[in-house]
Amino acid sequence: MAGFLFLLSMNPRPLEIAALLLLGLIIFSASNGGSFILDDSPNLKTLERLSHPLTLEAVSSVLFTNSSGAFGRYIPMASFVLQYQSWPLNASAFRMANIAIHLFNGLLIWFFLQKVLRASVTASHAKTTLTRLTTNRLSLCATAIWLLHPLQTSSVLYIVQRSAELSASFTLLGLLLYLQGRHTMLTNAKRGYFLMALSIIGLTLLASLCKENGVLLPLYILLLEFTVFSTSPTPAHHYTFMRAIFGPLLVASIWFIVTHAKPWVISAYALRDFTLTERLLTESRVLVDYMRVSILPPVSGFGVFHDDFPISHDLLNPTTTIWCLLSLAGLVCIALAYRKRAPLISFALLWFFVAHSMESSVIPLEIYFEHRNYLALLGPALALSITGRTLLNHPAATMSLKYFFAGLFALWFGYISFITWHESRLWGQRQWIIAEIWALDHPESLRAQSFLANALASENFSHKSAEIYKSLAEGPHHSASAYLDWLSLGCKNPTLIMPNIATMEHELQRAKHSASILNSLERFVLLKESKSCEIKNEDIQRMFVAALNNSQLDDQKFSLYVLQGRLLSASHQTDAAIASFANAFNIRNDVEVALLQVKTLAEAQRYDEAITKLPLAIEANKASTFGKHGYALDIEHWRQTIEKLKRSR
Repeated sequence: MAGFLFLLSMNPRPLEIAALLLLGLIIFSASNGGSFILDDSPNLKTLERLSHPLTLEAVSSVLFTNSSGAFGRYIPMASFVLQYQSWPLNASAFRMANIAIHLFNGLLIWFFLQKVLRASVTASHAKTTLTRLTTNRLSLCATAIWLLHPLQTSSVLYIVQRSAELSASFTLLGLLLYLQGRHTMLTNAKRGYFLMALSIIGLTLLASLCKENGVLLPLYILLLEFTVFSTSPTPAHHYTFMRAIFGPLLVASIWFIVTHAKPWVISAYALRDFTLTERLLTESRVLVDYMRVSILPPVSGFGVFHDDFPISHDLLNPTTTIWCLLSLAGLVCIALAYRKRAPLISFALLWFFVAHSMESSVIPLEIYFEHRNYLALLGPALALSITGRTLLNHPAATMSLKYFFAGLFALWFGYISFITWHESRLWGQRQWIIAEIWALDHPESLRAQSFLANALASENFSHKSAEIYKSLAEGPHHSASAYLDWLSLGCKNPTLIMPNIATMEHELQRAKHSASILNSLERFVLLKESKSCEIKNEDIQRMFVAALNNSQLDDQKFSLYVLQGRLLSASHQTDAAIASFANAFNIRNDVEVALLQVKTLAEAQRYDEAITKLPLAIEANKASTFGKHGYALDIEHWRQTIEKLKRSR
């Protein structure tokens, strides 16, 4: 591809980066169309509360009632609020906003790499062979790889992954601010250290309010000091500053891990199909696979479903585990050994590991997700660019060999760009088409097959959907949620052959922890609330009782009781619904659960009892944080509504 040769040979100016961003826009815009999928709706459904003109109360109810992430992810939710008029019919508008953020991040990557590469030239002085021209070439090449790599498609085009994009935005801004402060401190120490402190504290906070891995910003900064600035002359008071900033951060991190994270990690592993040791062993293979895909992406197989990735049970099961561990250890050793002689290679290698240090280590998250590479990909992109530059400029390389290497890189860049364009086109298709492709790519993935069945059901291919659910329920997966989804097809099509209720109860009583069970039960509740389900309430209620009797679902009892209460309320079993809501409230003093009791009693015209539940909501609201004002208005609104209904009776 002539464009890649151009990147390798020319001194990039703003015009070149603008052309690269335009190319990125064209490639990712192939996703225009499509629909909201998977976690999009659960996270964005509160946008239904918004209407013109926007009120502080309505916006607060959207921002501060989203339960995603440990820190709330307020900034991504605020960006979704700005697009509330496009919900729920215009997924393209949300996706285009994601693409715009990705292009902005590409620009930040370009600026950041230029600063890092030039800093390495300054720090190394005569030892380096990098020139200003070379740093410009490398920065544009690495940015092009990072921006247009197919590994980025699920981060950019999966709408809820805007949190990963925005976290990366603030992380990159923090790194740029730190580099600016480090340069400024040489002439104006006070201003320089202020900028550096602002980047470490302020930008880390902003990045973390987008996604939890924003807390890695200080580690990226330490990586810069450890590699790029390892040979740079540094004032003595710089080390005093670093100890003053990072010392408290280290103490706070240790305190948090000991008091909060460690107990949570231990209890969370009890709900997983793998142990801590198995996860760490498996992640060694996952990281190597990420590297493999970074260097040579497959033609297909991208997407959000990788739950079929096999677990490593020990060093030799599978045998690739030990070789992957040794390979990763070797790369780390190389990076450490060459951090002064080849700081850029050391930086690129260690960047990848730092970026994965949170989501691919001890925390009991899912095993494999492509979007974890969003910032991590910068490491392989820089390493590949340096490799390309080394081959093209090696003294032993003849002119014909240089043309061969240049052509090879051009073909490779054209290849990854084409795959990204092809993947983007797939994201723009109707949901059942995407589901068909992902199911073919991952035939052993329970989630991919379930997604296909759901998509077919939404297109009224009920019989085909029922076949898939049946195979997932009765086959090797023994999926309890598949039983539930199979039964839910009978809500609108009672002619289908339905699963045995007693068998379903048995499977739910022994099912392992799974969020999909809650999602499937919520589907029943929503259908009942909209009066779109002909399945007997008694049969659905039996499913709730079975799930509540399963000790492996104990941590989901709050949600199960809430959903059960909503189901009972929809079938006008008011007393039973109130009892279920009360059980949920006893587990967690939640304002919304108290208000559900008020709503249920008011709809049953039991206004005096409804009024007596308002103090529960008031008391629970005292523990609220940002949403306190909005909930207070909701409580008062219910009080006035009930008083009005009592007078009109």
